[in-house]
Amino acid sequence: MRDKQKIWDNKEGISEMDTKYQCKAEMEQNDKLGVKIGGMGSAAGERKVSVQGHAPELVKSLEELYKHSSRSNKRIAKWLLDNPGSALELSLDELAAVTGSSRSTVVRFCKALGVEGFRELKRQLVRPLAQDTRSLANDEVVEFAFELTHAAVRETLLNFDYAEFAKAVELCAAAQYLLWFGSTESGWLAQCASHKCGLLGIKSRVFVDYGSFMAQSTLVSPEDVFIAVSWGGDGEHLRRPVLMAKELGLPIVGITAERFSWLADTATACLVAGNKCVSKENRLVTIRAGQEVLMNLLVLKTARARGIEWQRR
Repeated sequence: MRDKQKIWDNKEGISEMDTKYQCKAEMEQNDKLGVKIGGMGSAAGERKVSVQGHAPELVKSLEELYKHSSRSNKRIAKWLLDNPGSALELSLDELAAVTGSSRSTVVRFCKALGVEGFRELKRQLVRPLAQDTRSLANDEVVEFAFELTHAAVRETLLNFDYAEFAKAVELCAAAQYLLWFGSTESGWLAQCASHKCGLLGIKSRVFVDYGSFMAQSTLVSPEDVFIAVSWGGDGEHLRRPVLMAKELGLPIVGITAERFSWLADTATACLVAGNKCVSKENRLVTIRAGQEVLMNLLVLKTARARGIEWQRR
């Protein structure tokens, strides 16, 4: 039985590289056929691949296997559900490593899932990525929201100023405390950032209005850094705490969606996110995905600059 298993493992290993190219070719073929990606743009002759109002069958199977299988199978199923795109780039050995299992365990997992080995598993994974997710049930709102979020992140990347980012990281790495500030939605982002700092062992405080910052101003040191999160980058609610921080001798890091704003001009270093939103009358409903990316970059890079090791999962 062990010899048969070894033969099966070797058979899977031989085909791993071929499978990667086959999966890539299948996705490229869909591009040539004009399959629409997330509703972004359209051209003559484009066709849409319709998604039914339920999860892809492979997702259902993985969820069922997670609920009713062994601990090792649960780990593999959960990792595949959490990382469907990344799984396409992994070999059999690599999937075994990231899931804390073995080659033979992955092969047995494939059998339990009802697929003919690792090659077929990757083919099953590529289908929803290459087809189903390219049109989201023809639902205009769902499709538009994904499109807008993707555009916000893409524009953040395209306009990313690494020199400015490096300056912000240098300030944060040398600071005693990271003082996050933001109001309303920006306050939520600031709170998230401060929480992540705490998880990584970085000293941090958060303020969601001018009053809370003023009340704790006696605890502030010039060795701290003030990080202001603001969509529009201006307003009395922002100017007062930022100016007070400057008077206290703190360097200012700004995270905003408006590159020509007061905050961008005032900050020691400023990171600019993609500016996407919808409106009702004159009220803006903002898409903060770009600012969240910048916030995560700043926290993670600061941790590394301080010698704090974190692992990708």
